[in-house]
Amino acid sequence: YYFYSEDRNSLTPGDLFCHLLLIENDSRHRKYALLLAVKTELPPERLKTAADEYGITEIVNPLVEFLKTEGGKVSEATPRWEEFETLADEYGVEL
Repeated sequence: YYFYSEDRNSLTPGDLFCHLLLIENDSRHRKYALLLAVKTELPPERLKTAADEYGITEIVNPLVEFLKTEGGKVSEATPRWEEFETLADEYGVEL
């Protein structure tokens, strides 16, 4: 999946979050997208807006809820919170 636009020169963190999921919507890409959202302090509204623009709202909504509830609301698409904490620690991302 490639990004091209005559109107824009760069991607926002919200765009990158969505592109990670468009490349491959697997557990690894979802975890890295979640890390990006936390590291860049992406507000849930921005994630949802970007997801709507890219047509992947059904993929992003469970991930947003996972972050908002700190793993309290899980689905088949989300990692276990402990697993996510470990990955965040490995990359120096503070949750």
